[in-house]
Amino acid sequence: MAYKIDYCIKKALQFEEADSNVIFTHINKVKVGELDRCRKFYWN
Repeated sequence: MAYKIDYCIKKALQFEEADSNVIFTHINKVKVGELDRCRKFYWN
């Protein structure tokens, strides 16, 4: 699935709030039409 970064972060925070066992390590940024990530954002 592809989402804008702000929506991705919003949804990740909702998952963390709903279940304290959920752990996110990073978010990958992928350019439209590409299969490989171009940037990796780490989650603290």
